[in-house]
Amino acid sequence: MDNYAEASRRSYDSVPTTTPTTAAPKTPPTPDDYRIDLAVTEKQCFGTAGCSVTVRPELAVAGIDASVWDEDVSVTFEVSGDESGPVVQTYNVDPDGKYYPDDVHLSTANTAVVSTAKVTAVG
Repeated sequence: MDNYAEASRRSYDSVPTTTPTTAAPKTPPTPDDYRIDLAVTEKQCFGTAGCSVTVRPELAVAGIDASVWDEDVSVTFEVSGDESGPVVQTYNVDPDGKYYPDDVHLSTANTAVVSTAKVTAVG
């Protein structure tokens, strides 16, 4: 074998072999990955008759890296504290994390009621 053939064979033998890999599948977000904070924007109380309260739900990512998503996500949540029962809303969150909040208007049974929110579904 001449020197050229020997060098060519050695070069070929030194090429590392690789095994094709696939990216790990993205785990879909769950309600536990988000939280809703309520910012009170208006409140008017009427003695023992309760209060008229306006809150702005603010979405926060609680347990995931939101930057891995490349499609919109629907986040459904429930606001408690209204005397007629929970108020349910859904935000569509784009891949950049943008969403357009709607204020929630509540009538509380008394002045001691504290409104809370909980994410119930993500899809």
